[in-house]
Amino acid sequence: MGTPTFDPVAAVYDDFIGQWTRLYIPTLLRAAQARAGQRVLDLATGTGESALMAADAVAPDGRIVGADISVPMLRGALAKLGARPIRLVAMDGQALALRSRRSTR
Repeated sequence: MGTPTFDPVAAVYDDFIGQWTRLYIPTLLRAAQARAGQRVLDLATGTGESALMAADAVAPDGRIVGADISVPMLRGALAKLGARPIRLVAMDGQALALRSRRSTR
């Protein structure tokens, strides 16, 4: 059996789960002290609701990576991005293929 995903419900995800995301993510962003210029990794971004809110919190110079294993969910997110600096990637959150950008001094 393969890895379970939300592929079958991607088209209606926002109608059910998205409403809860829109309620709790602002509190999470305040608790994380999200501010302009930061970089944010949104694991299991789904249809991108939390990535969109994070992008607004770190604007104008912040960057967001929204990762999800479900390509249909990412398609839903892509339709919402507009000009926000969000990079969507299809990958398993348990096996991230991201490098750390470290400053050299």
